[in-house]
Amino acid sequence: MEPINRTLTLTTIAALSLLLTSAASAAPDPLPCYRAKLQAQARFYQCSSRCENGTTDPATLASCQSQCQDRFDARILAISARPICTGTASPSVSDPTRCMAQIVKARLRAAKCEERCDRLAQSRDSFDVDGCADRCAAVLDAAEARIGNLPHCDGLVLSVPAP
Repeated sequence: MEPINRTLTLTTIAALSLLLTSAASAAPDPLPCYRAKLQAQARFYQCSSRCENGTTDPATLASCQSQCQDRFDARILAISARPICTGTASPSVSDPTRCMAQIVKARLRAAKCEERCDRLAQSRDSFDVDGCADRCAAVLDAAEARIGNLPHCDGLVLSVPAP
């Protein structure tokens, strides 16, 4: 358990340092960087848990946890080099393929949401299908607006033909 506590302490110190540093300077919002690091930390704990649940041999356990730690360290280094953590913005280049992919993904989520509404309507007597479908549509509209405001979608007409 010692590597987990050490990692937790180091991560907490790094996060606080990041928040204080960005508050003192005119750096960009630190939350996306912090969120990415927390996701890496969650993956580390999942990996460690799989190690502990998967073996009783101390040598195998130590090797597995060492691999988890190595992957975590590499992930944190990669995240720390991202523009969201360094404060350097990548040049704003329109990328229609990336925008279309994000829109298609948002529409897929909306279709799954509507399917879930239909499924719930069949299993519940007083389920509000129209209200559920309206919420799905509102989430899709918000996602499309957010995607349209992304730097790599700047100035692009976001229309994806229906299948």
